[in-house]
Amino acid sequence: KKLEEDMEEQKACWETEMLRLKEHNQKISSENEKLGSRVDQLQAQLSTQEKEMEELVLRDQDMTEQLQRLKDENSQLVLSLTEQKEQQKKLEQTVEKMKQRETTARKKQQELTDENFDLSRKLSDNKIVSDVLKREKERLDRENNILKKENNRLMNYMGLQGDSFPHQMHSSDQGAGRQNPGLVYGNPYSGIQESSAPSPLGMKKCLICSSDFGDGVCDHILEQQQMQTHFLNCPICDEAFPAREKQIFEDHVFCHSL
Repeated sequence: KKLEEDMEEQKACWETEMLRLKEHNQKISSENEKLGSRVDQLQAQLSTQEKEMEELVLRDQDMTEQLQRLKDENSQLVLSLTEQKEQQKKLEQTVEKMKQRETTARKKQQELTDENFDLSRKLSDNKIVSDVLKREKERLDRENNILKKENNRLMNYMGLQGDSFPHQMHSSDQGAGRQNPGLVYGNPYSGIQESSAPSPLGMKKCLICSSDFGDGVCDHILEQQQMQTHFLNCPICDEAFPAREKQIFEDHVFCHSL
Protein backbone atom coordinates (compact mmCIF):
# COMPACT_ATOMS: atom_id res chain seq x y z
CA LYS A 1 0.00 0.00 0.00
CA LYS A 2 2.79 2.31 0.79
CA LEU A 3 4.37 1.41 -2.49
CA GLU A 4 1.20 2.30 -4.30
CA GLU A 5 1.14 5.60 -2.55
CA ASP A 6 4.72 6.16 -3.49
CA MET A 7 3.92 5.17 -7.05
CA GLU A 8 0.99 7.56 -7.15
CA GLU A 9 3.11 10.33 -5.69
CA GLN A 10 5.80 9.51 -8.18
CA LYS A 11 3.22 9.48 -10.95
CA ALA A 12 1.79 12.76 -9.78
CA CYS A 13 5.27 14.18 -9.74
CA TRP A 14 5.85 12.88 -13.23
CA GLU A 15 2.60 14.35 -14.45
CA THR A 16 3.47 17.64 -12.83
CA GLU A 17 6.89 17.48 -14.39
CA MET A 18 5.33 16.59 -17.74
CA LEU A 19 2.98 19.54 -17.49
CA ARG A 20 5.86 21.79 -16.56
CA LEU A 21 7.90 20.41 -19.45
CA LYS A 22 4.97 20.90 -21.83
CA GLU A 23 4.55 24.45 -20.63
CA HIS A 24 8.29 24.98 -20.95
CA ASN A 25 8.23 23.40 -24.38
CA GLN A 26 5.34 25.61 -25.41
CA LYS A 27 7.18 28.61 -24.04
CA ILE A 28 10.31 27.60 -25.94
CA SER A 29 8.25 27.05 -29.10
CA SER A 30 6.68 30.45 -28.65
CA GLU A 31 10.08 31.99 -28.11
CA ASN A 32 11.39 30.10 -31.14
CA GLU A 33 8.54 31.51 -33.20
CA LYS A 34 9.30 34.96 -31.87
CA LEU A 35 12.98 34.47 -32.55
CA GLY A 36 12.14 33.22 -36.06
CA SER A 37 10.04 36.29 -36.76
CA ARG A 38 12.80 38.43 -35.25
CA VAL A 39 15.34 36.68 -37.44
CA ASP A 40 13.13 37.35 -40.45
CA GLN A 41 12.90 40.98 -39.44
CA LEU A 42 16.65 41.14 -38.93
CA GLN A 43 17.23 39.48 -42.29
CA ALA A 44 14.85 41.93 -43.91
CA GLN A 45 16.64 44.82 -42.17
CA LEU A 46 19.99 43.34 -43.19
CA SER A 47 18.81 43.07 -46.78
CA THR A 48 17.55 46.64 -46.65
CA GLN A 49 20.80 47.82 -45.12
CA GLU A 50 22.76 45.92 -47.77
CA LYS A 51 20.71 47.65 -50.46
CA GLU A 52 21.24 50.98 -48.74
CA MET A 53 24.94 50.19 -48.47
CA GLU A 54 25.07 49.41 -52.18
CA GLU A 55 23.24 52.65 -52.90
CA LEU A 56 25.66 54.51 -50.62
CA VAL A 57 28.60 52.87 -52.38
CA LEU A 58 27.16 53.83 -55.77
CA ARG A 59 26.44 57.33 -54.48
CA ASP A 60 29.95 57.53 -53.09
CA GLN A 61 31.31 56.50 -56.47
CA ASP A 62 29.13 59.12 -58.13
CA MET A 63 30.29 61.71 -55.62
CA THR A 64 33.89 60.69 -56.24
CA GLU A 65 33.40 61.03 -59.99
CA GLN A 66 31.65 64.37 -59.50
CA LEU A 67 34.45 65.51 -57.22
CA GLN A 68 36.99 64.54 -59.86
CA ARG A 69 35.01 66.39 -62.50
CA LEU A 70 34.77 69.39 -60.21
CA LYS A 71 38.52 69.25 -59.66
CA ASP A 72 39.07 69.15 -63.42
CA GLU A 73 36.63 71.99 -63.93
CA ASN A 74 38.29 73.93 -61.14
CA SER A 75 41.67 73.46 -62.81
CA GLN A 76 40.19 74.67 -66.10
CA LEU A 77 38.59 77.61 -64.31
CA VAL A 78 41.92 78.49 -62.70
CA LEU A 79 43.58 78.41 -66.12
CA SER A 80 40.72 80.41 -67.62
CA LEU A 81 40.89 82.89 -64.74
CA THR A 82 44.62 83.29 -65.29
CA GLU A 83 44.03 83.89 -68.99
CA GLN A 84 41.23 86.34 -68.18
CA LYS A 85 43.54 88.19 -65.80
CA GLU A 86 46.16 88.43 -68.51
CA GLN A 87 43.53 89.59 -71.01
CA GLN A 88 42.20 92.08 -68.46
CA LYS A 89 45.71 93.39 -67.93
CA LYS A 90 46.15 93.76 -71.69
CA LEU A 91 42.76 95.48 -71.89
CA GLU A 92 43.74 97.86 -69.10
CA GLN A 93 46.96 98.68 -70.95
CA THR A 94 44.96 99.20 -74.16
CA VAL A 95 42.46 101.41 -72.32
CA GLU A 96 45.33 103.43 -70.84
CA LYS A 97 46.82 103.90 -74.30
CA MET A 98 43.41 104.89 -75.65
CA LYS A 99 43.01 107.39 -72.80
CA GLN A 100 46.41 108.87 -73.62
CA ARG A 101 45.46 109.05 -77.29
CA GLU A 102 42.12 110.61 -76.37
CA THR A 103 43.90 113.18 -74.19
CA THR A 104 46.29 113.95 -77.04
CA ALA A 105 43.36 114.17 -79.46
CA ARG A 106 41.50 116.51 -77.09
CA LYS A 107 44.56 118.73 -76.79
CA LYS A 108 44.93 118.71 -80.57
CA GLN A 109 41.23 119.45 -80.96
CA GLN A 110 41.49 122.29 -78.44
CA GLU A 111 44.49 123.67 -80.30
CA LEU A 112 42.58 123.41 -83.59
CA THR A 113 39.55 125.04 -81.95
CA ASP A 114 41.70 127.88 -80.62
CA GLU A 115 43.38 128.22 -84.00
CA ASN A 116 39.99 128.17 -85.71
CA PHE A 117 38.74 130.79 -83.26
CA ASP A 118 41.79 132.95 -83.95
CA LEU A 119 41.29 132.52 -87.69
CA SER A 120 37.59 133.34 -87.33
CA ARG A 121 38.46 136.40 -85.29
CA LYS A 122 41.07 137.46 -87.83
CA LEU A 123 38.56 136.82 -90.61
CA SER A 124 35.98 138.88 -88.76
CA ASP A 125 38.53 141.65 -88.21
CA ASN A 126 39.55 141.47 -91.87
CA LYS A 127 35.89 141.59 -92.86
CA ILE A 128 35.36 144.63 -90.65
CA VAL A 129 38.45 146.27 -92.14
CA SER A 130 37.24 145.28 -95.61
CA ASP A 131 33.81 146.77 -94.89
CA VAL A 132 35.45 149.91 -93.52
CA LEU A 133 37.69 150.16 -96.58
CA LYS A 134 34.73 149.48 -98.85
CA ARG A 135 32.71 152.21 -97.17
CA GLU A 136 35.71 154.51 -97.32
CA LYS A 137 36.09 153.72 -101.03
CA GLU A 138 32.40 154.39 -101.59
CA ARG A 139 32.71 157.66 -99.69
CA LEU A 140 35.78 158.61 -101.72
CA ASP A 141 33.93 157.64 -104.90
CA ARG A 142 31.02 159.84 -103.88
CA GLU A 143 33.38 162.69 -103.08
CA ASN A 144 35.19 162.09 -106.36
CA ASN A 145 31.87 162.17 -108.22
CA ILE A 146 30.93 165.38 -106.41
CA LEU A 147 34.30 166.88 -107.31
CA LYS A 148 33.88 165.77 -110.93
CA LYS A 149 30.42 167.32 -111.06
CA GLU A 150 31.71 170.49 -109.46
CA ASN A 151 34.65 170.52 -111.87
CA ASN A 152 32.24 170.08 -114.79
CA ARG A 153 30.08 172.92 -113.45
CA LEU A 154 33.14 175.12 -113.10
CA MET A 155 34.30 174.26 -116.60
CA ASN A 156 30.80 174.91 -117.97
CA TYR A 157 30.77 178.15 -116.04
CA MET A 158 34.12 179.10 -117.57
CA GLY A 159 32.70 178.44 -121.04
CA LEU A 160 34.29 175.03 -121.63
CA GLN A 161 31.78 173.04 -123.64
CA GLY A 162 31.86 169.31 -124.17
CA ASP A 163 32.94 169.60 -127.83
CA SER A 164 35.76 172.05 -127.22
CA PHE A 165 36.89 170.48 -123.95
CA PRO A 166 39.48 168.05 -125.35
CA HIS A 167 41.13 170.78 -127.43
CA GLN A 168 41.16 173.24 -124.55
CA MET A 169 42.33 170.59 -122.11
CA HIS A 170 45.16 169.73 -124.51
CA SER A 171 46.17 173.35 -124.86
CA SER A 172 45.80 173.90 -121.12
CA ASP A 173 47.96 170.88 -120.44
CA GLN A 174 50.60 172.21 -122.79
CA GLY A 175 50.51 175.65 -121.18
CA ALA A 176 50.15 174.69 -117.52
CA GLY A 177 51.17 171.05 -117.40
CA ARG A 178 54.34 171.88 -115.54
CA GLN A 179 52.53 173.98 -112.97
CA ASN A 180 49.63 171.54 -112.22
CA PRO A 181 50.63 168.02 -113.26
CA GLY A 182 48.16 166.40 -110.79
CA LEU A 183 44.90 167.75 -112.37
CA VAL A 184 43.10 165.06 -114.35
CA TYR A 185 40.95 167.41 -116.42
CA GLY A 186 43.45 170.23 -116.58
CA ASN A 187 43.34 173.59 -114.82
CA PRO A 188 39.98 175.27 -115.47
CA TYR A 189 41.50 178.63 -114.50
CA SER A 190 44.47 178.42 -116.85
CA GLY A 191 42.86 180.90 -119.29
CA ILE A 192 42.28 183.53 -116.63
CA GLN A 193 44.95 186.05 -115.75
CA GLU A 194 45.63 186.29 -112.06
CA SER A 195 45.54 189.67 -110.32
CA SER A 196 46.32 190.76 -106.82
CA ALA A 197 42.87 192.36 -106.29
CA PRO A 198 39.67 190.96 -107.80
CA SER A 199 37.79 193.31 -110.08
CA PRO A 200 34.02 193.36 -110.49
CA LEU A 201 34.45 192.01 -114.01
CA GLY A 202 36.50 189.10 -112.67
CA MET A 203 33.95 188.11 -110.00
CA LYS A 204 32.27 184.71 -110.38
CA LYS A 205 29.10 183.22 -108.92
CA CYS A 206 29.15 179.83 -107.21
CA LEU A 207 26.59 177.49 -108.73
CA ILE A 208 26.09 175.72 -105.38
CA CYS A 209 25.71 178.53 -102.82
CA SER A 210 25.08 181.37 -105.36
CA SER A 211 27.72 183.57 -103.69
CA ASP A 212 30.19 185.77 -105.57
CA PHE A 213 33.89 185.04 -105.32
CA GLY A 214 37.01 186.19 -107.06
CA ASP A 215 39.99 184.19 -108.12
CA GLY A 216 40.48 180.95 -106.23
CA VAL A 217 37.82 178.77 -104.61
CA CYS A 218 34.43 179.57 -103.14
CA ASP A 219 34.30 180.02 -99.37
CA HIS A 220 31.96 177.06 -98.70
CA ILE A 221 34.22 174.72 -100.74
CA LEU A 222 37.23 175.96 -98.79
CA GLU A 223 35.28 175.42 -95.55
CA GLN A 224 34.41 171.85 -96.59
CA GLN A 225 38.07 171.15 -97.35
CA GLN A 226 39.08 172.54 -93.95
CA MET A 227 36.35 170.47 -92.26
CA GLN A 228 37.64 167.33 -93.97
CA THR A 229 41.17 168.22 -92.86
CA HIS A 230 40.24 168.86 -89.20
CA PHE A 231 37.60 166.13 -88.78
CA LEU A 232 37.53 162.33 -89.12
CA ASN A 233 34.34 160.84 -90.58
CA CYS A 234 33.20 157.35 -89.55
CA PRO A 235 32.97 155.20 -92.71
CA ILE A 236 30.02 153.26 -91.22
CA CYS A 237 27.69 155.86 -89.71
CA ASP A 238 29.33 159.06 -91.11
CA GLU A 239 29.72 160.51 -87.61
CA ALA A 240 32.41 163.23 -87.49
CA PHE A 241 35.19 163.39 -84.88
CA PRO A 242 37.83 166.09 -84.40
CA ALA A 243 41.22 165.12 -85.81
CA ARG A 244 42.81 165.46 -82.35
CA GLU A 245 40.46 162.69 -81.05
CA LYS A 246 41.91 159.96 -83.27
CA GLN A 247 41.83 157.32 -80.51
CA ILE A 248 38.14 158.00 -79.82
CA PHE A 249 37.48 157.76 -83.57
CA GLU A 250 39.28 154.36 -83.77
CA ASP A 251 37.38 153.07 -80.70
CA HIS A 252 34.12 154.22 -82.26
CA VAL A 253 34.87 152.35 -85.52
CA PHE A 254 35.86 149.25 -83.53
CA CYS A 255 32.57 149.34 -81.57
CA HIS A 256 30.68 148.77 -84.84
CA SER A 257 32.28 145.30 -85.02
CA LEU A 258 31.05 144.21 -81.55
